[in-house]
Amino acid sequence: MAVELRNRRGEVLLCGRLLQYVQTKETIEATTSTDHEHMPDCRDHQVGQKKLSTEEIEFAEVISPAAEFYAYDRARWRPLSWKKPIKRDAAPFTESGAVPAFWRRYARPPKAIPGVFWPEVRVLGGAYAMTRTRDAGVPVSFALDYRMHRALYALGLYFEGAYFLRLVNGDPGLVSPEHFFAARAGMSFTFLQRTFWSAAVLVNGGMVNYVTGSAESGLRPVAGLGFLFSWHVLRNNRDFHKISLVLEPSASMIFNRENVWPTSPWLFELKAGLQYAY
Repeated sequence: MAVELRNRRGEVLLCGRLLQYVQTKETIEATTSTDHEHMPDCRDHQVGQKKLSTEEIEFAEVISPAAEFYAYDRARWRPLSWKKPIKRDAAPFTESGAVPAFWRRYARPPKAIPGVFWPEVRVLGGAYAMTRTRDAGVPVSFALDYRMHRALYALGLYFEGAYFLRLVNGDPGLVSPEHFFAARAGMSFTFLQRTFWSAAVLVNGGMVNYVTGSAESGLRPVAGLGFLFSWHVLRNNRDFHKISLVLEPSASMIFNRENVWPTSPWLFELKAGLQYAY
């Protein structure tokens, strides 16, 4: 980050790439180095280590090319832009209206901020039950959750891969898979969002690859609906999407060969696990 500090007469007090600083109520002691890319007009006497009184600083120019600024307002982060230059006792950002006092700078913003596209990682395990065959077993899944856009903050896109192992065969007279894999993609909508917890509805579709006891395999389409309840146990201050405990109940229809809905089996899952955001 590069800075330029000026007094009321417009004279430059400090200039260059900010290396370190110590600020008190009355003074600021900072060390800068030459930065020809962002502060090409800095003079040699304006660079180095200086101790200044905060009262004599009237304008501040801040250039942070690898950072973004956000304010936490009404349970959401919103992006901000610096004024150029910033004047003493004036609003530091160009956004109209009052900006909350709580704002932060990020070289790589956390996932909770709208418009950040790094995925959250979700790892789950639990139990499943399948109708008609009355099978039951254990599923393990891995999912990547993306935010769509800052204007659609509650809307997400996720991709999931899951492995299902049958433990109980309720009706030996019917052929059912001993194990199967599912690859699904879907949309999530967070309809409740609080500081410590949130709830989202999931809609997905994909394919199931199954293997029976006679070593026969097949591929069937699947569509489902579920809910994702999250408890945010580890937060970066108000960034609640860091590490969360999640619970995901869901129901999916595995379409049979005839694609007849009334005779297609339903797959019910109850999974719990962890969700992590970068």
